[in-house]
Amino acid sequence: MRLWNRYKTYIIGGVSVLVILGVGTGVVKLTTGSKKNPQDSQTASVEDTHATEATTAQQTTQAQSTQAATEATTAAPAVKTAKLEGSAAGQEYTSKDFYASSMFLGDSVMEGVSYYGYVPSTQVISNGNMTTDKAVGYINEVASANPAKAFIMVGLNDCNYDTRTVDDMMEYYSQMVSGIKKSHPDTQVYLLSVLPVTKGFEAKTTTKIKQSVIEEINTAMAQKAASMNASYIDVASAFKDGTGYMNPEYTSNGYNLKNEYYPFLLNGIAGVAK
Repeated sequence: MRLWNRYKTYIIGGVSVLVILGVGTGVVKLTTGSKKNPQDSQTASVEDTHATEATTAQQTTQAQSTQAATEATTAAPAVKTAKLEGSAAGQEYTSKDFYASSMFLGDSVMEGVSYYGYVPSTQVISNGNMTTDKAVGYINEVASANPAKAFIMVGLNDCNYDTRTVDDMMEYYSQMVSGIKKSHPDTQVYLLSVLPVTKGFEAKTTTKIKQSVIEEINTAMAQKAASMNASYIDVASAFKDGTGYMNPEYTSNGYNLKNEYYPFLLNGIAGVAK
């Protein structure tokens, strides 16, 4: 007892210290265990942000693709190849209203459209000596009328040039179409085939025009019209006889149409150009 009484103060003090230290350690452990790693929280936040951004970007891309496809479909005009059916015959002219906002460009065959009164002369740009390269020079005049439709028939006079190739002519056709489309993208441009000539006209010594070359021109035009953003209409076949030349019944000089066959030509074009 003497020893206890002597040292009890020191023993009780030591035990108290130990108890306090033990409690403090437990608190520290509990506090430490409940904390989150800031880096883990930041990583999770970044991953969530990236996932959201990726989803948004994908949705935006899909929306843009859909819009672009819609705009392309809306802006792109119908491009087609068509042909007048049957053989040319006299008939009543019924398509005047169809050509109300149209322009015509071409040589003497096209000149007959206004000469015989089927279309006002203000809507026709023509010349008996017109060639494809000369026609390019009139494109601004065609475009200035802001036509809904433009019809081009030219090329017969080109056949008289020994140095004028079919490829040359296709390049000029392309320039005509692009010149109109540049100013008025919505204008429908129609390339009309070159009409045939009679066998008697081809045999004349005063001309170098050959029906075989006309066929080459029309074939190339049919093949390339779509790439030019134009439509091609075969009007020539309806005026041929069984030999592939123009039926002499339709012309008085071997290549130009008689007045009474223009209604068939214009009605037929209107029928397939709609």
